[in-house]
Amino acid sequence: MFNYNCVMCDNKDGEWCYSGVCSRCAELKKIIDLYGIEQVNETLKSIYVREVEPIEKRTNAIITRSKGKAQVKPKADN
Repeated sequence: MFNYNCVMCDNKDGEWCYSGVCSRCAELKKIIDLYGIEQVNETLKSIYVREVEPIEKRTNAIITRSKGKAQVKPKADN
């Protein structure tokens, strides 16, 4: 009959979405209203989205560390 889906999370639980957002997303909406969408977007990107360069650096560090451990010879018992 009516579509009550949240515009942010697409919640389909049948909850009435006041102002287009469900109760779970209402707090996020308040944060966006307080700080602005640009600042919230930049913060979320800096926390959750990884660029290619840091991923490659981390991968190379792990590989280098693994190779170093493989080359270490155990000490002989006296």
